[in-house]
Amino acid sequence: MKGRKRLAIIGTTPIATAHVLAAQQAGFHVTDVAGSNGSQTVKDFAAQHSIPHAWSDPIKLAESNEWDAIIIASAIDSLAELLRCASGLGNAVLVEKPVVRDLKLFDDLPLESKNVMVGFNRRFYSAVAQAKQFITQRQACLIQLVVPESVSVDLHGNVDYSRVKTNATHAFDLLNYLTGGLVIANVISADDGTKKKGVVVNAQTPKGDVCSIVANWNASANFALTIDCGDERFELRPFEVGSYYKGIEVTASGPSKVRTYSPKLIETYMEKPNTQSLKPGFFGQAEALMELAEGRTPKDAATLKDARAALLLAETLLDA
Repeated sequence: MKGRKRLAIIGTTPIATAHVLAAQQAGFHVTDVAGSNGSQTVKDFAAQHSIPHAWSDPIKLAESNEWDAIIIASAIDSLAELLRCASGLGNAVLVEKPVVRDLKLFDDLPLESKNVMVGFNRRFYSAVAQAKQFITQRQACLIQLVVPESVSVDLHGNVDYSRVKTNATHAFDLLNYLTGGLVIANVISADDGTKKKGVVVNAQTPKGDVCSIVANWNASANFALTIDCGDERFELRPFEVGSYYKGIEVTASGPSKVRTYSPKLIETYMEKPNTQSLKPGFFGQAEALMELAEGRTPKDAATLKDARAALLLAETLLDA
């Protein structure tokens, strides 16, 4: 194992497993693991993935110098403290999204750190790379992001929007990544008198594209992003699958010759065959972490500032 980068991981959930499998394929030697403090599952996790060292205290692992890179994939409320412990060593750190639940908590984190990346794995989808190329090569695009996030309502009408911050931030980061960020024009909320049904955000991108975000809580829909430019469309629906359309095919059928208008599908983009056994985007993300561990700057990785921007967009929607 001499010469291979040593990787530590904090977390023993299915997401942690996805990280380990991708990291091993990217060339890391996964040497250390910790769960929550006093975890009962960490030894089984270590044995399952052939990790030689299991730690009972995640803080001690984070503060140790036993690794070249570390992945922090533990419970959300533990991420910030573990990040502060690990980031000061100067080694490469990957911390899971959303990092914190509230925007103000970013004030205590090292936002300028060059050795920290955030786990927005959708940036590394093959389909997303094509979507970014589509936007970059065209002017005056019309962009729509659909966010049908799940929210819950208790018997008193109180709404739990927590998933908008903890889960939907992946969609907001994806939009920021593809466009370079948004200048928000207005935010309009739908309200039935007891709870918000949803929110529409209208915005522009730095290069002048027009963007709308339709956050329709609990909708019978999938997360999706569409980019239109003239007779061309690029669609991510779901985000893992990219579809490029150009033009419309008009057909007439039946006795009454009813016309049907169908976009012409030119090409479909999905994950590369050599990574399809892994969770989508995780191999590219692990490769980016390797670049960081080797002292390089991965071009597609999300920073702490990017994570803050995604959470800011989520809070902007919720405060409408």
